[in-house]
Amino acid sequence: MPPAPSPAQRLRELLDGLHEQAGRPGVDKIREQAELLGREVGRSALYQLTKGEVVPNESTVEAFVAGCTALMDGPEPSSAWLAEVERVREAASRDRRPPVQTRAGRPISGWSAQHLHVHKALNQSGRVQAALPRYVRRAHDDALDRCLTEVSSSLMLVLVADSSTGKTRALFEAVSRHPELSTWPLVFPRSATALLNQIDEFGPRTVVWLNDLHNHLVGDNSQLAATALQELLSDANRGPVVVLGTLWRTTWSGIEGGASAERDLLLHHAERIDVEESFSGDLIKTLRDDPATDRDLLLAIDKAGDERKVIQTMTGGPQLVERYTAPVSEDDHYARAITTAALDARRVGLSGPIAPGLLLAAAPSYLDGRYRINPPADWLARGMTAATTEKFGVAALTEHRRDAGAGPSDGLTIHDYLDQQGRQLRTRQLVAPALWTALVDFVDGEEQLINLGNVAQWRLLTGIAARFYRKANTAKATLKLADILVESGRAAEAVRLADELADRDEPAALRWMTGYLGYDEPGELAIAYARRVAEVTGDDTELRKLLPPEPSTVVITPSEYALKEALVQQNRVSELVELADGGDYLALDILVHHLLENGEGDRAAAHLRRWESVSQVGFGLVQLYEEAGLAEDALRILRAMDEADPGNDDIQAYLADLLARSGKVDELRRRAGDPADSRAQSSLARWLAAHNHIDELRSRAAADDWSAARELTEWLLDNDGVSEAMTLWDRLARTGDRWALRRAAELHADHGDKEEASRLAKAFGDSAGKSSRRFRAQILRRVGDHQSLATLMEEGDGYAANEMATLLAEQGRYSELRRLAVREVFEARWRLGQAAEDHPDDRELQAIVRYGLDPTGEPAQPWA
Repeated sequence: MPPAPSPAQRLRELLDGLHEQAGRPGVDKIREQAELLGREVGRSALYQLTKGEVVPNESTVEAFVAGCTALMDGPEPSSAWLAEVERVREAASRDRRPPVQTRAGRPISGWSAQHLHVHKALNQSGRVQAALPRYVRRAHDDALDRCLTEVSSSLMLVLVADSSTGKTRALFEAVSRHPELSTWPLVFPRSATALLNQIDEFGPRTVVWLNDLHNHLVGDNSQLAATALQELLSDANRGPVVVLGTLWRTTWSGIEGGASAERDLLLHHAERIDVEESFSGDLIKTLRDDPATDRDLLLAIDKAGDERKVIQTMTGGPQLVERYTAPVSEDDHYARAITTAALDARRVGLSGPIAPGLLLAAAPSYLDGRYRINPPADWLARGMTAATTEKFGVAALTEHRRDAGAGPSDGLTIHDYLDQQGRQLRTRQLVAPALWTALVDFVDGEEQLINLGNVAQWRLLTGIAARFYRKANTAKATLKLADILVESGRAAEAVRLADELADRDEPAALRWMTGYLGYDEPGELAIAYARRVAEVTGDDTELRKLLPPEPSTVVITPSEYALKEALVQQNRVSELVELADGGDYLALDILVHHLLENGEGDRAAAHLRRWESVSQVGFGLVQLYEEAGLAEDALRILRAMDEADPGNDDIQAYLADLLARSGKVDELRRRAGDPADSRAQSSLARWLAAHNHIDELRSRAAADDWSAARELTEWLLDNDGVSEAMTLWDRLARTGDRWALRRAAELHADHGDKEEASRLAKAFGDSAGKSSRRFRAQILRRVGDHQSLATLMEEGDGYAANEMATLLAEQGRYSELRRLAVREVFEARWRLGQAAEDHPDDRELQAIVRYGLDPTGEPAQPWA
């Protein structure tokens, strides 16, 4: 007899049965239905539940059950089934792991500020200060203290700002002054891999220090790291833990824009605290007036000038960028070439210290102007010396030695501030082919090679990606190579590589073969591989997908609605009446509809009025009154609700719409006269447009009634009134209102005035916010403003880059589209793929799909 399933296995059986009963909907569909029912849940938490990767918490199970139930045709799971799910979930949680005591780590007093990556500060002479300068509190410090007031449960805080703004120092001070956190062990895993290796040893009352959080949430193991952090933060048995991190704004935005475990971690498990880049004017005045303010800080305030970037100035960041962008001496130019190679290596995803040989191999391609012509034989050595020599207390590159024992430097790191500013300066510049070659030659380690291969793939550098994967020579890398071999029309070679791994019972390879063979029409061979997956891993998910479904084990009971509707079908209406008169709204709903269907409107009305005396009134009763043709009763209730709860948007909306439907326009006009009742204004505007009262619409629009302006515009566009509509919105746009700017830009773009559309779109985009920038780029693309898109793209606007790719594709400018693709504009890659599908006879496009591009953006040659 086989052993009884563990609680975790039993839980998975129960939840998988419900998933099957619901038709195996995707995670996004389950989440959408759950959130409609008020069950907030992270996407990654649901994904892990469906894969059986972790024991879910109670709220995740409740959201999953609610979402699946909403998508099922049959009745709901029984209360007995729900109780069984919770019983085995609790048992599985207890079995998962006992609480551990953090073995590594030491209180913050045992760490130096520099070991936790707090930037050193410069004094008046440009030398590094021996000790940290006096700390200056700012608004984010108050926010930190508020968030850390209560640490009885796990939490994650992330300080977000550009480089050298005081993020890490703020965390260091917050933990140091905290009466509890200052005594907890602090651990500092410096990468995603280190975090994954250590996280199982983090016990309660631990501070997890994740300075430069991009090292953990960007890269090949980032999804695993994010998932592990979510599990740590959600597991009450392991808390409380406090996770503290820092991120650049651009990195947060990049993660936030994706759909991944990393995004869910930041949006659903972390508290974001923004750090101002500059000191406020009031703070600077206070510091100047305070006799205790030290002279080095006052000097930094003076040097920072009107920008007031005092922290950056004290760490030497701006001076370093100036030396990079405006080199003076010959040696500075040579240093710039080496530094640019380092910046581009970082830009394509290389982490950790960079091998000096890599930079020296790539640097010749980054020499500019006359310095490329017959440079002296020792130019590389001179450039390296200049790049690693401190000026004003900081250097562009810092030497490290990773190998044991004494010897020369074997790794170089780039200054954090220069790294960030340099990324922005080179955001859409081509990466030199020589750097890609050097990366292949000098980089080792599976994680780094796979990450670089992934970046190369994103840029359509297929042949280079293949070289990284081949060099990594691990199961994971080999399967990534197999994927691009399939895309390149070399499926037989891909299958051979994957099958060799599968013969060694490599689970990922077995899954790859199962997926490849079962993609279209699963046959016996695919099923055989799926069986082997189940035997090797104990996971039969793939096998069950390929085999005919077994009968569900979920116990289903009829829903409450079905039971009460059955009373009507069984002619037991008296029981339904008794329930309705006793305050059961569902019974009332079924009873009223039954009576109305049978022409008994008077009886329906009597039951509705009786309900008012026995239960609370609300929108449901209003709807039933309206369906019964009793609009006056519905309005009576809504007016009373509005009086009891003035300003309630939902009540105002329902009341205004019902007044319009009932033809009570005079009352609607009176309500629309209240500036606070925008719902009445909207309903009135719609009614006026529908009944052709255009003069009144014009009058209201002229008085800046926005609802009237919108409805009038739609009527004008349908009735040859484009010019009047544009004049109306031009006038409203001059008020500076963002919505008016947007609508005016759309009208001009749709009706031919491209120059004015561009001007308005730029004004709208400058008003900040993601949606503003996205809309600006969309309008510029619609009017074909290539130059404005190019300018924004070079400033680092990702939306402009994507819209530029769309515009180039629409215009058939594929050579420029290729150059965007190798600059890692995903939309360009996607558009090239679409163009290849649309033009199957275009040999160049078909070759790009098979072989990718070279680093200059030209179609690549077939690669080995």
